[in-house]
Amino acid sequence: MSVRKGLDPGWGVAFLTGVAAFGVYGLCLAPSLPAADAGEQITAAHFLGISHPTGTPLYLLLMKAWEVCLPMGSVAWRMNLLNAVLGSVAVGLFAFFFRRLCAATALRRGEIVILSSGIALTLAFSRTFWYESAGASSYVLHYLFLIIWLGIAQDLMRKERPERTLCLLYAVSGLALGNHVLALAPLGVTGILAVSLLVRRRIGPKAFFSTPLMLIPGLLFYLYIPIRSASDPIPDWGNPQTPPALWHYLTRQDYIANTYVSTIHDLLAAAWFHAKSFLVEMTIIWPLLVILFLFLGMYSWIRKKEGARGNGTFQGVAVGGCLLALLSFVLVAAHGSHNDLFDLPRYMVPVYLGLFSATALGVLWGMGCMGRGARVLLLALIWVAPASGLIRHWEVNDRSRNRIVETFAREVLAHVPRGASLYAEGDNYLFPLLYYHYVEGVRPDISLLNPRLGLGSRDDIARLLRKERLWVTHPLRIGSPYRSVPQGLVFRVTRAREVPKRSLPWKGFRAIQFSLARAPLERIMLCDYCYRRSVYHRLRGEEGLRREWVEKMTRAAGDYDQALMLTGRAFFEMGRTGEAEIYFRRALKKNPKNRVALHYLGRLAEERKEKARLSERGDS
Repeated sequence: MSVRKGLDPGWGVAFLTGVAAFGVYGLCLAPSLPAADAGEQITAAHFLGISHPTGTPLYLLLMKAWEVCLPMGSVAWRMNLLNAVLGSVAVGLFAFFFRRLCAATALRRGEIVILSSGIALTLAFSRTFWYESAGASSYVLHYLFLIIWLGIAQDLMRKERPERTLCLLYAVSGLALGNHVLALAPLGVTGILAVSLLVRRRIGPKAFFSTPLMLIPGLLFYLYIPIRSASDPIPDWGNPQTPPALWHYLTRQDYIANTYVSTIHDLLAAAWFHAKSFLVEMTIIWPLLVILFLFLGMYSWIRKKEGARGNGTFQGVAVGGCLLALLSFVLVAAHGSHNDLFDLPRYMVPVYLGLFSATALGVLWGMGCMGRGARVLLLALIWVAPASGLIRHWEVNDRSRNRIVETFAREVLAHVPRGASLYAEGDNYLFPLLYYHYVEGVRPDISLLNPRLGLGSRDDIARLLRKERLWVTHPLRIGSPYRSVPQGLVFRVTRAREVPKRSLPWKGFRAIQFSLARAPLERIMLCDYCYRRSVYHRLRGEEGLRREWVEKMTRAAGDYDQALMLTGRAFFEMGRTGEAEIYFRRALKKNPKNRVALHYLGRLAEERKEKARLSERGDS
């Protein structure tokens, strides 16, 4: 009996809310490998290897444990299911922590259940949180840690003796850092809160300097990287065994050249973009509800001259959420590429999560200020938000039929001759090929090369180059006498001047796959496939088929600068310069720093000038 009394009923609400989210995530679960980092991270987890910086060691170890405990289905499907579980747990915990905040108001028990579950499901059905929870990705574990961090942070606002809570906050920040470097944002806010507590004399200097030691357990996961790298696993990115190599790895030196923000204008453009994106993530219904609840709450507060209890806690948690959003944005902006900032919102979910937490507290405060009669009506209204997200984002996030990455990777491997060696690079090629070749065992007769991942060496590449036994996923710029000759989705590096017209197997994408492409990398993958298919038909003199595949690029490109640039390049090579210029300018509108689009527009301008000069000579 005492056990029942001690059990917080909020756990029941959290469980049911998490189950509801899991039901939707399960229906939308990707059946095979998702785009982006999943192929490399799953391969690294499967072989206990080293993935790209900064390694996400905690996530890799969690995936390996999950793989062992669930020995059914493909490895990719199992990891997709893991993310659905993590996302559902995160939603349930958000409902639990929000329910505790509701206790500071005059809301009744039933009202608290309805409000907290409705708010949590609004987050569950937000666009990117839902999308990431339906496929393998290290970011959902990061979102889970952030929600736990927010829940502990609200305790910090209320405790009379906050030393223990501050220790927990540092411990969660350390575990989050053991998963992803983006956790520097909650760690920074934790430091700000610690300084605030010290200034207000709620903790002493001893606690202030000793509590950060709780970061150590989480940071110890990074010892996995040099220790495991010493065994030369598959993959072994950067071989980070020595202190200099480990420092190079952990500081992401391989990616610094891709940083997009270089001026204050770039920073403001990114900030404005994500302010608008927050409305897309939550649907326009959410900000309208926030404004309505704040207005009605303010009106009721002015009339009664009193509001919800616990306003100090509300304000503190809201400020903490806004600080989390701000530091998360600054962290990504300081190191992210254009693709990271504008095309891949998974990096920005911590920003949206901080803003959502702050605005949700605005809804709670407004509800707490109103009378019971008004609350009954508005509690039904709050469920419009999750219903809107469910309807609005279902089509975008339903990945249950999406096999784009699998189809593409198997097609690439099918175009490599028997017994050949393939040098692979680029996320859309290298990461899926790692998974299907090493984990699924597709084309065991060939060898994958990439010295940066510990797959072969530069000497191996030079030897294969001399023997003309090297195939590559992208043209190599090595100069005469070698050239990269297109062979379908790959290139052969050879001295030969004649271009072979060998027939290749093209299973191709069904029309439905074009309609299912949602993520930027999927659209870029489809455009790349169509472009190389058009080159294949050009080399065989099949101009009709070439035009058909270039036209398909226009449907696949979407609004992503790399896909638009590639489509413009296809039109340029066909001599259709007017259409080429349209797509290059669209690419630059999306990304003013797209160097390839700028290059081709410069060539078009030079060609026009040359034609004008020739015309003037003819007239004279």
